[in-house]
Amino acid sequence: MTIQSSIAETKDKLPKYIREAEAGNDICITRHGKAVAMIISVDRYKSKFTEEDNGLYGAITAWRKQLDSDDGDMWTDAEIDALRDKSPARDFSWD
Repeated sequence: MTIQSSIAETKDKLPKYIREAEAGNDICITRHGKAVAMIISVDRYKSKFTEEDNGLYGAITAWRKQLDSDDGDMWTDAEIDALRDKSPARDFSWD
């Protein structure tokens, strides 16, 4: 469940919202009705954003491992050059 709260309300009820987050509820903090921040539990944060197999962290880690590997999957300069458009550039002037 997601609870919405204004910044002022969150300031007044922060201990309550921290308990809510610990219980598994997300708190969406709003300013003038627009979402600006979230309060989530540490367990949820770890499972969504820091575990190697999940979320953004996992995607970045997998991408880095792929780039760091020496298995020859990277393109050679000749392969990249073959993909480049070799047609003349269009005329351009800042005038």
